[in-house]
Amino acid sequence: MDIRALKYFVKVADEKSFLRASEKLFTTQPNVSRTIKQLEEELNVQLFIRHGKGVSLSQAGISLLKRAKVIVELTDKAKAELASETIPQISIAAGETTAIGPLGTALKQLRKQYPQALLHIYSGNEEEVCTKIDDRTSDLGIIFDSKRLHSYDYYRLPRLEKWALVMRNDAPLAKEKFITPEMIKGLPLILSRTLLTVNMLPGWLGYGIDQLNIAATFNLATTPKFLIPTTEYYMLTFGDIVVGPEEKNLTAVPLKPPLESPMFLIWSKELIFNKPLKLFLDCLVKTFHEQTKETQEKPFSVG
Repeated sequence: MDIRALKYFVKVADEKSFLRASEKLFTTQPNVSRTIKQLEEELNVQLFIRHGKGVSLSQAGISLLKRAKVIVELTDKAKAELASETIPQISIAAGETTAIGPLGTALKQLRKQYPQALLHIYSGNEEEVCTKIDDRTSDLGIIFDSKRLHSYDYYRLPRLEKWALVMRNDAPLAKEKFITPEMIKGLPLILSRTLLTVNMLPGWLGYGIDQLNIAATFNLATTPKFLIPTTEYYMLTFGDIVVGPEEKNLTAVPLKPPLESPMFLIWSKELIFNKPLKLFLDCLVKTFHEQTKETQEKPFSVG
């Protein structure tokens, strides 16, 4: 099983077509078809189900796809790192958080010493971020679920993300100063799936989640927030993420008592820090402390 075959397999799976995959791979359709056939023969399984409009993954193909993507991504990452010591590439996976802001300052400092340095940012929920750290396709991650921290080395960021109830400007609760647990009962809610899984919500509510009227769930808030202007739904999420200064149609009302999440910068305990990554992380930690007054821990140096 070679890397080229896995790349072809991943591309066909993504495009659901041998023809479109060949165009994206800058090769011929017969070449892609022949490579996939050889891979199927090597594994002794059928990876795709052919039909008139294209192809779909078989059960064996579904099982292989996740692993193949990791292998291909790791291979590309290794090639990029080995290509040139003067072009470092750093990757970070994060959910939706204002903690992403200081990355720009840290990158600017890194590029003073390494002008061609590249920073790759991946968006995802808590589980997706941790998966990328576990399979080494991201160097760093940002999460707020402290129950996962035992698996990683980490640094607690000196800031808190504050949860709020987001709604239309003309919603009945839009003029309230605070939202209490009792006020949420009966409201049609759009909830973060992460909030449901980390067991934060029951402690704040003081009653069971089964008493909530949950209309929808999400992993990232930027898309489902567009449901709110055309419905009477309410979204429980990080207020500053969904309702920024440019937002004119939505209002974020803070919760009482406050529901706040500490954020953590994480990395694998086996991660080997090269000079660019060490410099970037040191700059990032320093920037966090310079940009916030809520300092909870002293800056540190890795290595």
